[in-house]
Amino acid sequence: MLDVVEQTEKMSTRFKQLKRQLDETEEECARITALKRKTQRELEEKSEHCEVLTHEIEQLKGRLRGASADKQRSSILNAFAAFYCLRNL
Repeated sequence: MLDVVEQTEKMSTRFKQLKRQLDETEEECARITALKRKTQRELEEKSEHCEVLTHEIEQLKGRLRGASADKQRSSILNAFAAFYCLRNL
């Protein structure tokens, strides 16, 4: 009879250990999932920003191709350089 009680206690202790490990693993999983979501949002924001900048560059290139005078080209290049410098501050 004592052997059954000991086995029951051991099993109960083991169950509690496994339950604690499961809870810790679930918490870690939730933390990793939240980090993954945050990283995904940041990636999407960076991609959108990159698309906007690419579009602006293409517009400036088009304006440069369409400009007929050197003065206009120089003015546009200066504006682009100033814009680029301000963006990187």
